[in-house]
Amino acid sequence: MAASRERVRLADEQEELDRRESTINTLQSESAAMQESLMNVRSELVHANNEAASLSAQLAQLRNQSDSSSSDVLSLTREMRELRGEMERLRIEREEWEVEAGRERERREAAEEEMAAMERRDMEAQREYERGREQAAAEKERADNLQEVLSEFQAGERGSKGVLAELTL
Repeated sequence: MAASRERVRLADEQEELDRRESTINTLQSESAAMQESLMNVRSELVHANNEAASLSAQLAQLRNQSDSSSSDVLSLTREMRELRGEMERLRIEREEWEVEAGRERERREAAEEEMAAMERRDMEAQREYERGREQAAAEKERADNLQEVLSEFQAGERGSKGVLAELTL
């Protein structure tokens, strides 16, 4: 009866280990996806910075090419305003990407912390499982020893009854 309960307990512990391993695998997959997303955000941020640098270079080039005519000055002023607006838009976009990258980093770190905690719990469950298995083996050995002693005792008792029967005859 105790061995049956021990087997059930060991089976339950094995199921828990399997469930935790599955959760760890899921968290690792999510972590990889977050890493990929973070790399995409960084790439887009670099692209936005390059675009801003290109626009700044264009603005500088337009300033160098301008002459003193009022129409050119008005045109350049208008383009400069547009470029400044574009640069501001890119700056805001870059800041948004940086905030998102920070959030992704926090989510990844939280997932890594959870994964480490699950691995610690998994290791503890594995140790518990091993202790249970060792205890079950020790209990089985004790039961076998008791069975052997009982068999020897019963054999000795039968022998004693036979000797008594012969003596009484």
